[in-house]
Amino acid sequence: MQILFKQNLTLDAALIALIFDDQKLPKSIQDISNISQNFLKKKNFFGKEGDLFSTSLINNEKFTTLILVGLGNKNKLNDLTIQKATGMAITELIKTSENLASLITPDTDTDTKTQIDVNAAFAALLTSYKFDKYKTQHTEIKHKNLITLSIITDNQKKTKKAFTPLENLAKGIYSARDFISEPANILFPETFVKKAEKILPQNLEISVLNKNNLAKIGMNMILGVANGSQKDPRLLICKLIGNPKKKNISICIIGKGVCFDSGGLSLKPAQSMEMMKYDMAGAATALGLIQTLALNKANINIVAIIPLVENMPSGNAQKPGDVILSMSGKTVEVLNTDAEGRLILADAITYAQKEFKPETIIDIATLTGAIRISLGSEYAGIFSNDLDLSQKLINAGKKTGEKLWPFPMDDEYNDLLKSDIADIKNIADGGASSITAAKFLENFIEGKTKWAHIDIASVAWENKGKPNTPKGATAFGIKLLNQFISDNYL
Repeated sequence: MQILFKQNLTLDAALIALIFDDQKLPKSIQDISNISQNFLKKKNFFGKEGDLFSTSLINNEKFTTLILVGLGNKNKLNDLTIQKATGMAITELIKTSENLASLITPDTDTDTKTQIDVNAAFAALLTSYKFDKYKTQHTEIKHKNLITLSIITDNQKKTKKAFTPLENLAKGIYSARDFISEPANILFPETFVKKAEKILPQNLEISVLNKNNLAKIGMNMILGVANGSQKDPRLLICKLIGNPKKKNISICIIGKGVCFDSGGLSLKPAQSMEMMKYDMAGAATALGLIQTLALNKANINIVAIIPLVENMPSGNAQKPGDVILSMSGKTVEVLNTDAEGRLILADAITYAQKEFKPETIIDIATLTGAIRISLGSEYAGIFSNDLDLSQKLINAGKKTGEKLWPFPMDDEYNDLLKSDIADIKNIADGGASSITAAKFLENFIEGKTKWAHIDIASVAWENKGKPNTPKGATAFGIKLLNQFISDNYL
């Protein structure tokens, strides 16, 4: 979708209007339209949050399709309300054959008007996303991705400037969704790195460790997971020094990058295994986040660390019962090769601490199927060794609609990870699968480093589609982490 900021309506095209529950139509609509408040009441449209009215060509009107969506009470307006309302409108627009549309927001004070305009533009981009690169022109008409949406505003320059950070955020989300959506025969560790290098801004310092590099520094858990695949592993490091006056790294973001997860020798059931291409959603989120921060020239020193592997069965594959010497020096008994994400994350956590000594580590991963049983698809789980960090992330999630739910992290859960022959085992006895997976990771956090783990296995893929999140990859976590950084570091 192309977004324009214009002063005048595009006539003979679709018209979208966002309206408060006072039902006052924007003056620009009144000037060209016969629509009245009485007309809206007859159509049971009252401008309440979630109200939607849509109709095709109306006699004597200068637009071809009309879509009205309610914003609710002006005094309760927030970014999420605007984004949801716009998402509903764009979803409705996509159902039509329209490829030109104007969007009008309520007549209100300048600051509120700008807030509505930029959030509407942001939501329009997110909702119109579609991954159809492998469909041919013969099998599907692609005009729905070519809609031009004009946001009607009196101050195009100011609004466009205010929109730039959100436009860059949308670029990061698009990148993550693209990476997650790619099939595993296209996206594997080597090609992930090559694609990332093409899209990342020049103000990032990028380095890549290959199989030999990983072996030299003892990242044996990453190597162990990758052993069964013909595709060699990679470790991608993207560093943004946005505040050169500050020497230390504030945050390391670590994203799980299992480009395809067959389960290894602990093979997954065949049903829905094709979805395991999305087991690198955490990696894609880390990538999209660092891209966004770099584009916005964020005043922070931050590193994204992305371990990339395939988990495949073969004669070389890691076996249940193997004992691996991790980069940290701890030995790990691998009882189940399908609990591989925590292995590559643990080595990446150790690398982050040795190389960068960050104040805070946040890892994000499609780590456990059990998190969906606990939370469904409404929340991601958060696990942390620091209550203040956890609460700040939860608050950021509330602002962005990417909600987090905290889990207990009592030391007693460590007893479930005790191994008879090694320092720790990679799966636990006695349930609490999501918690013990997080406790496994916590065992690799050193000293007073603040740490949080976000399990996105329940929210990384949208099965039906909803406003701002079409069916498919969600890129959950980019908005959340961008907001967290904005609230606490910028």
